[in-house]
Amino acid sequence: MFLSFRFKSKRFIIVAFCVLSVIFFAPLFVSASNNSSAKIVYLTFDDGPSYVTPRLLDILSKNGVKATFFVTGQYEEYFPVLKQIYDDGHLIALHSYTHNFSEIYSDTEAFWDDIGRLDQLIYEQTGTYAEKIIRFPGGSSNTVSSRQVMKELITQCAEKEYSYIDWTIDVRDSVGGAKSPEYIVKKALDQIDEVSVAVILMHDGPGQKTAPEAADALIKALKEKGYVFDTLDNLTEEVHHSIP
Repeated sequence: MFLSFRFKSKRFIIVAFCVLSVIFFAPLFVSASNNSSAKIVYLTFDDGPSYVTPRLLDILSKNGVKATFFVTGQYEEYFPVLKQIYDDGHLIALHSYTHNFSEIYSDTEAFWDDIGRLDQLIYEQTGTYAEKIIRFPGGSSNTVSSRQVMKELITQCAEKEYSYIDWTIDVRDSVGGAKSPEYIVKKALDQIDEVSVAVILMHDGPGQKTAPEAADALIKALKEKGYVFDTLDNLTEEVHHSIP
C-alpha cells in the first residue's frame, strides 16, 4: 500500500512537471511563421549570383538568416553558386536571364522566353526548378517597358500561376556605385517603421561589393529591433507597385 502510494505520488509529480513545462516553455518554441505578432522582414537580393554572392551566403549562414535570391544568368562563371544558394536553404526566385531591359520587354513572348531560359539554368544547376515567383527587372513600376506590355505580363503571371513581388524598402545600393554598409543600413532603418510589410531590396551583383558587410550590419540592427527573417514563399500579403 505504501509502495503504491509512493508510485502514484511520483507519477503525479512527473505529470504536473510536464504540464507546467508546456505552459511556461512552449511559447519559446513557436516559430515566426506561426506567430502572427512577430515582426517579420524579408531580405531579397537581385542580379546575382556573382563573386559577391559566396561571401554573402557566409554572412547569412553565420547569422542564421534565410533570404530570397532573385537570380539571373548574367555571369556564367558563377552559375555553380546557384547550387550553394539552394543547398543553404535560401529561396531561389526568378529575375531575368539576360537582364537586358530592351530585349526582355520588347514583347511578352520575349519576356517569357527569357524566364524559361533562366528556369532551365536553375534546374541544370540545382536539380529543381525555381519557385514560381518573379521580380520584374526594374520592378513592375519600371519606366522601360511599355505600360501595355507590363499590364499584359501581370495578367499572364496570374494565368501561368506565377506570383510577382516588388519591394517596400529600397536601400538604393545599385544607384551610383557601391555604397558603404553604413549608408545601406541607414536607408533600411529609415524606412522600416513606415511600411506594413518589410520587403527589402538589395543586390548581389558585381557592382555591390559591400553587400555582405552591409547585410551583416543590417541583420544585427534588425534583430536588435525585434525582427525575425523569412523568405518570400511565406509572404501572406501582396507587395505590388502601382504601374505609372
